[in-house]
Amino acid sequence: LAGLRRCRRDGNREAELLRLPDPRCADQRQWRAIGQAERALELLCKRSLSREAFGKPLAQLGANYDIIAESRMKIEMARLLCLKAAYMMDSVGQRDASPWISQIKVIAPRIALEITDEAVQMHGAMGITQDTPLAHMWTHLRTLRLADGPDAVHRRQVARAELRRYTNQKI
Repeated sequence: LAGLRRCRRDGNREAELLRLPDPRCADQRQWRAIGQAERALELLCKRSLSREAFGKPLAQLGANYDIIAESRMKIEMARLLCLKAAYMMDSVGQRDASPWISQIKVIAPRIALEITDEAVQMHGAMGITQDTPLAHMWTHLRTLRLADGPDAVHRRQVARAELRRYTNQKI
């Protein structure tokens, strides 16, 4: 995965991208979004264990276990999709990998935004203040959903690639 190695440099973890940006990497912003989702989940978990309501930690109330579990699964799905996009870029080139690139441009910021939103919710009013990085992260992730082109454009690209598999007509 030459493209991925260019992005990671040390091959260690995607969080390194936050410190070592490489403009040659087409999916760099998506790796950053995944790193931000990890950070949001970390803040969510710590807050759910430290904050109490009705005599119990928030983690034990309502559907918070489900929120935490779903967040972890979403991060792993986005990470694997990003790896697949990098693999396809290395294998077939950027043009033929464009449906995979479009998929991750939709999924990574969307998932990161959902997890950040859950973390804000877990923090309550403090989640939208400057006391946590969550408000800044939310703003950045929402902007990212537009910076690489609106989601609708990328979904159209994915749909057209999928439909091409079933017809010889121009889609």
